[in-house]
Amino acid sequence: MAAKLIAFQGEPGAFSHAASHALFPKGQPVPCVTFEDTIQAVKTGKADFGVVPVENWLYGRTTDIYHLLP
Repeated sequence: MAAKLIAFQGEPGAFSHAASHALFPKGQPVPCVTFEDTIQAVKTGKADFGVVPVENWLYGRTTDIYHLLP
C-alpha cells in the first residue's frame, strides 16, 4: 500500500510539517506555498489529506483558514 500524501503549508521542517508528521507518521509530505494551495491539493486529489493550523501559539487564531475551510 502506497503512503498517503499529506499536504501542508510551508517548507520541510516547518511547524505544519512537524504537525503533519505527528498526525500521519507514515505519510509522504507534500509542501505547499500557501494555505489555499494546501486545500486545493486535497480538493484536486494531489494529496490525500491536508494539515493546516487553526491557531498559532505565537500569533493566535489563523483567520485565513476559517475563510477557506467552508
